[in-house]
Amino acid sequence: MTKNTTAGLAADVSSEPSLTSTMAATTTLEGTMSSRLKNTRGGGSRRLLQLSGIGLVALIAAGCAEDKPLNTFEPRGPRAEAIDNLMAPIWWIMGVVFVLVVGGAIVLALKNKVNPEDYDPEDLPEQTHGNTPLELAWTIAPAILLAVISVPMVGAIWDLEEKNDEGELDVMVIGQQWWWEYRYDVD
Repeated sequence: MTKNTTAGLAADVSSEPSLTSTMAATTTLEGTMSSRLKNTRGGGSRRLLQLSGIGLVALIAAGCAEDKPLNTFEPRGPRAEAIDNLMAPIWWIMGVVFVLVVGGAIVLALKNKVNPEDYDPEDLPEQTHGNTPLELAWTIAPAILLAVISVPMVGAIWDLEEKNDEGELDVMVIGQQWWWEYRYDVD
């Protein structure tokens, strides 16, 4: 135990950690943390892959039910059939757009791939300001696509908003954030 006397006051400095012991503890802590991170990186991705596989199997198993009373792909009733007839072509259009966008991104990524040993941060490709025809195409094409889709969509919404015939039950379904609200018009 060392004593430090300054101006006649005695202070016990052994209770305070020294700079070298603090540095040694920090170094040990950093080494422990980095080794833990190294160990969890591989295990974390393996764990995520396992959980994804389990989730995929559960999703496929859930779709194999024999008695499936609520099935989106088997509409029951004229309004459900109207919605299904509207959504089927839109799903095909979405699929084509998805394949084009993701396929284009993959092709561009593979085409412009740089090997790590060939990488030079000073060697940049030619910088261009823009491609006006391409920018017009990817602005106008979605606008036209949305305009074409909106015509049958608005017509279907108007048809679905009509009241039921006398004697039929009107049910208003309201989508809330985490639940559905049902209002039955029994008057």
